[in-house]
Amino acid sequence: ASTADNWYIKIKHINNVFFAFGNRNSDYESVIMYSTDGITWTDVTPDLGFEVLYYKDVAFDGTSYHFFGVESASWTPIGFFSVSTATPANRASYANKATISNVPDGAVLGGTYDEGVLDYANGKFTGAVLDVVTGQDYIITSANGNSWTAIPQNSYSIITASIASGNTVQMIGRGNAFFTVNYGSVLPLSLLRFEGRLTQGQTQLSWSTAVEQNTKQFIVQHSLNRTTWSNIGVVTAAGSSQQNQSYRFVHSNPAKGQNFYRLQMEDKDGKTTQSGVVALSYGGKEGISTYPNPVSDKLVIRTESNLAGHLVLYNEVGQMVKTATLEGNVTTLNVAGLPSGVYHAEITQGQQTQRMSVIKK
Repeated sequence: ASTADNWYIKIKHINNVFFAFGNRNSDYESVIMYSTDGITWTDVTPDLGFEVLYYKDVAFDGTSYHFFGVESASWTPIGFFSVSTATPANRASYANKATISNVPDGAVLGGTYDEGVLDYANGKFTGAVLDVVTGQDYIITSANGNSWTAIPQNSYSIITASIASGNTVQMIGRGNAFFTVNYGSVLPLSLLRFEGRLTQGQTQLSWSTAVEQNTKQFIVQHSLNRTTWSNIGVVTAAGSSQQNQSYRFVHSNPAKGQNFYRLQMEDKDGKTTQSGVVALSYGGKEGISTYPNPVSDKLVIRTESNLAGHLVLYNEVGQMVKTATLEGNVTTLNVAGLPSGVYHAEITQGQQTQRMSVIKK
């Protein structure tokens, strides 16, 4: 089939085949194009019996392809839906329409144009949509692709891309929007974020979860060398929740120099998993924290002081590989292009210089 009369909002390569999502210029009908080589394309748009404003994305669970779209009436969005098929080239095989079960009153979840993503990790579907009415972000989850739950986020952005790796789905969009959903191999809990900052000589740790099932508690652990860890506190978990939950913990006496923190998350059956590590450097006056650490792409540097400063990142042999100017309390450094290994950050503000290690995954 010719693609010359179509315009596209997304192309995705999954399970060794290609899908392209877009609309026809002639009548603006939403289309799904299919290819086994990325050169020859076939229109596999199904006739579902209802109006589709946009097809957004697709995820593969090892057996079937699950497509996410936005249903409409007279080209006005009604809301999210998904359909699935094991044979996408067969236009008559698309079935199992599913919708979100807990849409808030007055909300229209789905989005228009390029908003929305879908992926599959560790036996679960995860994606992002927005409320067309308010613009608020929602993470969507499903255990089987046939029943969906929406989890509201405290953000108003446009999520346009995602990637699944192991137990983690990462989503990114406009305005530096970034979500991470981590499905631990043993613990049914999605940790959205874990971060820390040094304020007035104390470490303030905060984290939030998107989904909790049978969760008992968070054990806060501290280390000076990333090898020997000690428990410094316990925070009781919500237990079971489909809503965002936020938690805080204060470490009143961090050591001078580097401090490392992590969470040991425990469910009511005694199973545990660990978070990533937050690294902070305390010089006795001004605190500096970096997260995540280890880092894969974007390193966030948070300083207690808002004095202008400078950061230099060195590799293991002492070569300077990155620099950044610190303005305000939060600076983001892109390290995605650096090789994996241990790096050393030297951060100077005023008369004070602090050094800390950063691990690049």
